[in-house]
Amino acid sequence: MCRQAVGRPDGWTVLLSLLCFLLLAPPLAAQDTSLEASRRRLQEIRRERDRLEQQQERLQGQVHDVNDELSNLERQRESTQRIVNEIEHQIGGLANQLDRSSAELILAEDNLAERRAVLERRRQQLARLAAQLDALSPLRVLQRGYAVPTGTDGHVLKRRAEFAPDMPFTLRVADGSIAARVESR
Repeated sequence: MCRQAVGRPDGWTVLLSLLCFLLLAPPLAAQDTSLEASRRRLQEIRRERDRLEQQQERLQGQVHDVNDELSNLERQRESTQRIVNEIEHQIGGLANQLDRSSAELILAEDNLAERRAVLERRRQQLARLAAQLDALSPLRVLQRGYAVPTGTDGHVLKRRAEFAPDMPFTLRVADGSIAARVESR
């Protein structure tokens, strides 16, 4: 019976160990051999056994609570890992999209630079043509001090033969027109 007590996982281990001790111990002095001392000892053993059983139940409850908490944490870890994997996948997709958009933007910037260069060349050409046109403009000629005579019918008088004595005409200058009359030829 004493050999069976070794290695038992429950609260009975202590009880059996104490009983083996009592059975195998050498006889004690007269005061310890009394029946009353044995009963007290047995009550102590029972109280100890009850205390150990309560402690074992409390520890088993704590182990159960810890196991539940570990299961919850593992589920949360797995859920978090799935979310992280999805976010990483989305980030990878966004990075690819950003790379494509960056390449398209570079091409668009190059195209824009080419168009601006063409536009600048056309502006320069237009400015040269405008300068030439301005130099040939009749108004520009008038601003340099020339005048344009026109008859009463509005046609430009270009030759001396078109002017008759005492003929009225209009002289167009840079800032307006002046009425004039031929005095002599």
